[in-house]
Formats: sequence, C-alpha cells, structure tokens
Amino acid sequence: MDEGSVREQVGAMQQNGSGDGNTGAPEASNPIEKTPLTTLVIVGAGVSTGLLGEFLKSQGHAVLTAASSTDALAKTRRFLPAFILLSCDIEGVNSAELMSELLLEHTRAAVIMMAAKFRLWDVVDAIKMGAVDYLEWPLDLRRLKSAIDTQKDLFRGR
Repeated sequence: MDEGSVREQVGAMQQNGSGDGNTGAPEASNPIEKTPLTTLVIVGAGVSTGLLGEFLKSQGHAVLTAASSTDALAKTRRFLPAFILLSCDIEGVNSAELMSELLLEHTRAAVIMMAAKFRLWDVVDAIKMGAVDYLEWPLDLRRLKSAIDTQKDLFRGR
C-alpha cells in the first residue's frame, strides 16, 4: 500500500465530511447500534495496519487487530465486530477455515477478504463461504469504503 496515496485518500474523505476520528473498541451485544462501528483487521504478524487503521478510524470505526487465528476468534467473541477484514495471505493460516469459524462465532459480521493476488476461484470460494467482498492488495480505499457502506445498510436489516 503506497503510504502517500493512502494518506491523500484519507484526507480527501475527511474533507468530504466522512468520519469523526473516534477510536476505542466498545464491547457490545449488537455492535451496529454502537458508535463507532467495530472492525477487526486480521493480518499476519509483522504486517502494519497503521494506514488501514487510520482510514477506518477516519470513517468512524473502532479498530481491533489480530495476527493469529486464536486472537481473531477471541476478539470476535468479546467484541462482536460489525466488520472483519481478513487477509488470505497469513502464513500458516487457512483463511477459508478461519472465516468459517469466525462466522460461526458471529453470524452477523460482514467479512471482507483481502489478498495480494487476485485468483477468480478464490473469490468464488470466499463468496460461497460467506464473505461479502474480496479486495486485492494494495487496497483501493474507495472500494473498501463502498463495500463497508453497502454492508452497513444491509447489516441494519439482518
């Protein structure tokens, strides 16, 4: 992810009145009714989520991170995130298996898969298993925002 372009995208979205910069992750029985929305970002150990986290916070999300399946499942149980951004590129983790476990823990979460390589069969499998979208690294923040906004509207109806 190009840090300069991400910062420009975040700045432009903030100027357009989106996001209030809230931080903190509320514990909630129904996270969509709480502000800010809680988003769990699951990436491999050593992968920086700083810019992605900054963007999500600018959109009014509380951001949690996890670098292992165990941590991701524990945080899903505790915080019931509205959104889960799951990397397909975590060494030693079967992302499809982890997504299934996460959705068993919290069926209302919107899972967005992220991958360094776009492979059509992976996209089809992820959507069949319950992902709501599949984005390629480097992330296009406009696409991420669009995916999240769509799911916010749908989530309220679940």
